[in-house]
Amino acid sequence: MLFSDRNGPNPFPDILDLLEHLLEKMKIEEFDYHLQPEMIAQYPLKEREKARLLLLNHDGKIEHKYFTDLPEILNPGDLLVFNDSKVIRARIRGKKETGGKIEILLIEQIDGPVWRCLCRGKLNVNTRMNFDDLAAEVVDKSRNNYLIKFNADPEKKGEIPLPPYIRRPITEDDGIYYQNIFAKEKGSVAAATAGLHFSENLLNRLRGRNIDYCMITCHIRPGIFQKVHDINEFQMASEPFSISPEAARKIRDGQRVIAVGTSVVRVLESFGNKELQSGPGKTDIFITPGFRFQKIAGLITNFHLPMSPPMIMVSAFIGTDRLKYAYHEAMNKGYRFLSYGDGMLII
Repeated sequence: MLFSDRNGPNPFPDILDLLEHLLEKMKIEEFDYHLQPEMIAQYPLKEREKARLLLLNHDGKIEHKYFTDLPEILNPGDLLVFNDSKVIRARIRGKKETGGKIEILLIEQIDGPVWRCLCRGKLNVNTRMNFDDLAAEVVDKSRNNYLIKFNADPEKKGEIPLPPYIRRPITEDDGIYYQNIFAKEKGSVAAATAGLHFSENLLNRLRGRNIDYCMITCHIRPGIFQKVHDINEFQMASEPFSISPEAARKIRDGQRVIAVGTSVVRVLESFGNKELQSGPGKTDIFITPGFRFQKIAGLITNFHLPMSPPMIMVSAFIGTDRLKYAYHEAMNKGYRFLSYGDGMLII
């Protein structure tokens, strides 16, 4: 069932039946659009806040701004919620003992030297690999996931895992610009890209306007890059999160809560109509049109891949037709798309 009664018996069964019927009729092609390769940003801006900002109101009105305008766009008393997860050096390349090349993506540390990983190509249990002076062995596997035991810290041999649509060699700048300036809790394999536009100067200007912010932690998994083929069958990968008592208090008391990034939305909205609580947790919520948002009033986000979970979520927040019109406007105005690209504010 797409909509569980996690909050107890459903008092509106007819509404749930209607929403499920609508999703059954929903075609994944509704979330498709033609993204020309030249619109995909290949490099970050040196001045983060100089990124363009498409302002999209819920009435459909569009304005073209820059992130530097944000303190004047938002209202005193607004609360921005950021994800402070830090991208790990998750991609490592080496060779199997047989001599074949191997590429591994670290997903999460399970127990000491054992990591859950994704691999290009198939590996068998007991397969041994070498990454220069780092040795590893497959100790278990399940579908495309592998448990791999390393003889030392694999991150020391890793590189920042840029998304596959960034088609160039990794540079030293990526270690700086593919991280949020406030990132501190290691664990993500992709950046919370909506936060990449914020510099220390911009945060100071927001504070000066009495626009507050807080941090939560959500470790992003590679599922955000997946193409959704069937909206009714798709399963989001579970992502661990943590909310501090101070952040929980600010969010509960916030006048207007604006999520900076879809990972923040997944965490906050996973509480449904329950009171937001501090502490650790996990979310695998897949937000689709028909979802009733109960925790956020606004969203800052980048321009996403066609038919991806983030794009479907943003469609749920603003409406599919309005979002596709906004994307069309952005393409006509030369906005830069995806991770290193420009962003939008929906209020």
